[in-house]
Amino acid sequence: MALKPRHLLVLAGQGDKQDDENKPRAPLPEAWGVLYAPANPDASRKACENCAMFQPPRICAIHSADVEVGLDFVCGYHVYGQPNSMPMGLALGAGVEPEYSGLVLVTGGTSCDICKYYEPLSPKRGVCSAVVTPEGVPAPVEALGCCSRWESRDATEEEHE
Repeated sequence: MALKPRHLLVLAGQGDKQDDENKPRAPLPEAWGVLYAPANPDASRKACENCAMFQPPRICAIHSADVEVGLDFVCGYHVYGQPNSMPMGLALGAGVEPEYSGLVLVTGGTSCDICKYYEPLSPKRGVCSAVVTPEGVPAPVEALGCCSRWESRDATEEEHE
């Protein structure tokens, strides 16, 4: 599976642009308008394997049952916790399409310190050039935090097509 930029399109809204399959596509959110999640309490990277909505072996509470996920997937709705610990009545919206949740396979999980937009200031903190304040200043972030604009530092342009 090729890596693609993860933008929570549900939160950004439906745009007037169309993708190759003629489906509505949301515009890129403003840099200060993305979801950011602080570091996991156990210092792990964000992945389905540490998400409360993951139901092993291959189901997620926010996606429909026919969308298979695995331990090394992650989406923008990540909620840190023991898999299958989210009470089903609290699921954010079963049936969210993967292109809207930002679901992607990322071996080892995601975090700011392995994102192409991250610049470290210390071992635990840095700034992000993709997430800025409304004044245009790069936002301070935690090395093990993550936002919906995450893109692998190691990804090539070919993987994003």
